[in-house]
Amino acid sequence: MKILHQLIDYKPNVHYHEFINTIAYEYFLEHKKQYDLLQNGINYKTRRKIIIYGTTWNKIKYELAPFNVEYYEREINKRGGLSKYKQWVIEHIKEIDDQNKIINEHNYKIKMINNKINKLAKWSDYILYESIKYGLPDIVNNIHRKHDCLGNIIKTYNSCSCNTCEYWLGSIHEGYYTYSCFNCGELCK
Repeated sequence: MKILHQLIDYKPNVHYHEFINTIAYEYFLEHKKQYDLLQNGINYKTRRKIIIYGTTWNKIKYELAPFNVEYYEREINKRGGLSKYKQWVIEHIKEIDDQNKIINEHNYKIKMINNKINKLAKWSDYILYESIKYGLPDIVNNIHRKHDCLGNIIKTYNSCSCNTCEYWLGSIHEGYYTYSCFNCGELCK
């Protein structure tokens, strides 16, 4: 089995705004046709042409806006009153907190494993995690670890000094940085 010379990635947490955005998106899907008509300058109630950004247009836009008071009153009534709505929101926030707790525990375990990977002594050493061998990355703390080289990484600026380089839209052609090992001279990422 081949050794992967990399660290393990972390899982991202779930955020409350994603939950709020899903509610807004559901509302948007319910009223998408009405939004499309409004954007084309047509009153969805009367099917008459209206002036975009006019008073009628702004009034209808406010009615369709997912973050107005009437929308939340409808949501509250749809879920059986204010107390049930609060309970529904608390349950969803509790679900998100439970998911984040599991994700944070997983990420803590990954952090400990990544620390062990970084402390491996030799390039051929590895740590087995979920049936995958993880070894040292090429560079750890600015030291080239590939094939036990242990050389420092040197950052070199390379500029172009030829006459054929052109000026594009008034900007000067700039150089680039290369990273190489001091001991073995190998170019690094």
